[in-house]
Amino acid sequence: ALTCSMATDIAQIDILKAKGPPRSFADSKAALDLIEASRLRDCSDLVLLHGLWLLKNYSRKLDTAQWRLFERVYIAALDNGDVEAAEWCLGKLKAKFSSRNTSETGSVRVAGLENMLVEQSGDWKQANDLYDQILQENHTITHSWKRRVAVAKASGNIDRAVDLLVEFLEQYPTDSSGWTELAELYISTKQFAFAKFCYEELILQHPENFLNHLCYAELLYTIKDYSLARQYFAQSIELSPGNNLRALYGLVLAAKNLVEKDSRL
Repeated sequence: ALTCSMATDIAQIDILKAKGPPRSFADSKAALDLIEASRLRDCSDLVLLHGLWLLKNYSRKLDTAQWRLFERVYIAALDNGDVEAAEWCLGKLKAKFSSRNTSETGSVRVAGLENMLVEQSGDWKQANDLYDQILQENHTITHSWKRRVAVAKASGNIDRAVDLLVEFLEQYPTDSSGWTELAELYISTKQFAFAKFCYEELILQHPENFLNHLCYAELLYTIKDYSLARQYFAQSIELSPGNNLRALYGLVLAAKNLVEKDSRL
């Protein structure tokens, strides 16, 4: 679920982007902590900027926290196409955890991260085979479950991505990111009834998350259930911590369509 102060977090991250290069250990660490706590997307450039600077200048000061940061920066580097930075982070992680020693949990995780470089090269079959191998040895590695879904999506096989997500959610039914991803996949293939079920599951699990109500309302509007859509747009507005113009606009449109529908009766 998103934090209650999401609107404030977005504003603070916008300020961070405007500040430019890192200036101090405290500021960069605070920036990374904020990004991780807020769980906001599209911040990989900031993670790469501040994380790489901290790792190259303050790795000893970070102590054991550096290994979590190496992973975050590695993923951010891949997201931004910085293969050199990604390989540097991966080398540090492999040296620490011996990535191919799959008898250790930490090393299996690094093996999964290493496979992401294979994905970067576009060799989808090899990437999928490597994730299958990891899951055969330890099916509880959720990261590998999700990367298989990502590989299927990237290769254009949406039906397989859906099947893999359904299989994953049968094993981990409380994984909210999985339900969100599955809903988006169903919407992309116009399977709105299945997407509706996914958002209902998300609302049951996290009734305080205004975005779940908003996405559900937008889906209801798409299938022309204007009455129910209006209710969920209103609920999203009530739950949101700040201005929720998207929900407000949806509420107006839903009400407008209801009036037009009534006038035709």
